[in-house]
Amino acid sequence: MSSRIKKIVLLILKLADIMLSYLMVPLQVQKGITAARKLGRRKVLAALFDGQFNAYEEISRNTELIISALKRANIDHIVFKRLDQTVSIAVIDSADRSLEAVQALDLEGYYYETHRDKNNSRIGRLASRLPKRVGSIRAISFYRHLTTDGARAVNGKPYQVTLEFWTSFKHSGSGTVQRVMDEFGISDKQALKGALIASIGNDIARIFAPDTQKRSTTKIYGKNYPTLQIFKEKLLAEVTFPIDIVYTWVDGSDPLWLEKYEEHRRLEDPNYSNNSMSRYSDHDELRHSLRSAEMYAPWVRNIYIVTMGQRPKWLKKSSGKVKIIDHKDVFTDPSVLPVFNSHAIETQLHHIDGLSEHFLYLNDDILFTNMTRPSDFFFANGVARVQPSSAQIGTGNPVPGEVAPSSAGKNARKLLKKELSVYITDKFRHVPHPQIKTASQDIERVFSRLVASTMKSRFRDPSDIPFTSILSQSYLLGSGKGVPAPIHTRTINISDRGSVKALLDLERDPECKTVCINEGTDRVDRDVITERMSRYLGSNFPFKSRYEI
Repeated sequence: MSSRIKKIVLLILKLADIMLSYLMVPLQVQKGITAARKLGRRKVLAALFDGQFNAYEEISRNTELIISALKRANIDHIVFKRLDQTVSIAVIDSADRSLEAVQALDLEGYYYETHRDKNNSRIGRLASRLPKRVGSIRAISFYRHLTTDGARAVNGKPYQVTLEFWTSFKHSGSGTVQRVMDEFGISDKQALKGALIASIGNDIARIFAPDTQKRSTTKIYGKNYPTLQIFKEKLLAEVTFPIDIVYTWVDGSDPLWLEKYEEHRRLEDPNYSNNSMSRYSDHDELRHSLRSAEMYAPWVRNIYIVTMGQRPKWLKKSSGKVKIIDHKDVFTDPSVLPVFNSHAIETQLHHIDGLSEHFLYLNDDILFTNMTRPSDFFFANGVARVQPSSAQIGTGNPVPGEVAPSSAGKNARKLLKKELSVYITDKFRHVPHPQIKTASQDIERVFSRLVASTMKSRFRDPSDIPFTSILSQSYLLGSGKGVPAPIHTRTINISDRGSVKALLDLERDPECKTVCINEGTDRVDRDVITERMSRYLGSNFPFKSRYEI
């Protein structure tokens, strides 16, 4: 069969599967338990979820579901966590028996995907259509999509648990043995004697020699499970140091804040240059950004919200790892307060008491959109993954009327050329910026005069330096503490007419890990912007985080 015909056949099968989902899903709906919802271009069955959501709790729930079936059937198993945060459960020489045990479960609302020998394509199907026998299946992943009233389906694949069908050498068929020998360049099959053969790849190995099969227990998301001792080893690629998140936030609708803002603006910035009120508008982004962190970055240690004496009304008084930090508690010279300039505030973030050495700086308009892991932002040796933009700073010195990011970038370039003998040209993408506290301290010490000047800049000024973005990210690259290593991300200007399509494209992008929904200069009516934001945020991040009242 030619490659063209294969492509046509695969396309037909994919379209048939999509059409079948539209026909089958409504028939599977159980009132009060599941609902039919759109997920990208497909209609799926989604479990109705009402409560506070945490990614690890969902993965743990799915893990416990499969393990309960194995325990009831008295099937030996081991459990291990992958670097991508998901969980695998391996059974040895018990494939069909394990599948029968799982089939006895109530899998209402669950989907499965198979890993096959000759076909690596993985299409989610309702668990009610589980195959009767394992056959050529190497592993099966289980997950459920989630939804609530008025929301689209939230993709459950990031929280999947995988049931793997391992074999011991003496119970492996000749096909399996030959495949493993070919894959690993083994010429004598006696080298596999006594080995365990993993059915799919993992972070350790595909072949486990007898001296690596020592049993142990491991704690995964708060629960103890049987495992192999080797799965408890610290891997070279594994990030084990703590990572915090720091937000800067303001409620621009707060009357007390507005009064201070207007008072100082009239005194110090009568022309309102570079200080559009859209910079301070609030569409409840912070609440939904925290929700996104619970859904897709649960590994974060602490979350600090730096603000001017404000506290979100929806935030619990005792909010666990979320901590409110007042400007006066981080500014080295509190006499310059109040400030309404993010450039000024960003120069002081590394003074937060208890802040980890490695942290991410986020504006509240940045959200996580898919499961992330610490290594998306830092390598295991502590080096930061920095994301330059294709947008350039421009040449020359700052000019009157220039947008603040460009003038601030030129100021940063002048400093770095003098200190590191490099000429920077690029801005940086609107993403969670990885920060290293000691690097920030170095910047503050080396450029103390300009850092202090920016700290005192109440409103944005052409002389500002962009501390957490262009300056720190370029400094990390220039000092060897960071390398350019982008992840898949998007930036959407909600004020643009094309933002509706851009948001739809985002929902259909399974690889995108973060998005910045920026509100630029007002190109459409304010009510339209509010409606767009509310619809996207409410539909894609519908579940309360543990920090909400």
